[in-house]
Amino acid sequence: DELVRESTEFPSPELEGRVAGAMIAAILFRQPRRADAGRWLHRALDLSRAHPDLGWRAITAAHWFMHHFQVGDLPSAARVTDDMRVLMKARDVGPVVTMLASVPVICHELAFALPSYRRTVADTLELARSSGLWEHVAKGAVLGIGIFAAVTDQDLVTADHLVIATNAFTPVTLESKSRAPVAFVGG
Repeated sequence: DELVRESTEFPSPELEGRVAGAMIAAILFRQPRRADAGRWLHRALDLSRAHPDLGWRAITAAHWFMHHFQVGDLPSAARVTDDMRVLMKARDVGPVVTMLASVPVICHELAFALPSYRRTVADTLELARSSGLWEHVAKGAVLGIGIFAAVTDQDLVTADHLVIATNAFTPVTLESKSRAPVAFVGG
């Protein structure tokens, strides 16, 4: 905050984008109701859309989504999901960027109760396995979101498969249509 107050302008859009990206991470995790959050969020998103670093673009979109989800503004959260879905499917994008882009997409599908979350989670898990990112990303993020989505969807069969997958490297099939009532999911 002090450095931003001392400087009236940034030496480059790249530096401004990095500062704005760091600010939205701080806002998300430390001050979600910060008075100037909207300004930082919009500026970071605008600058990230033209930035060549696709990983930073995906992280910024994930932070944008999570902030708006956190404050209950789902329509604003959803503004980034189409761009991230396109980024996930791009052939010239590496697995790390694809995994990062999947976060707001899966969260969006969960928040809006879209049945497509099953396919997105399954595809993302397969990418994590095939690219060697399983231990780094999938177990905590993708599986956690997938389990939450399945339980929310009252699909204990899928939730059970995902819980089992957190402890093994076995393929997971997410095409269950079970609607069993859910009271508790334990390990």
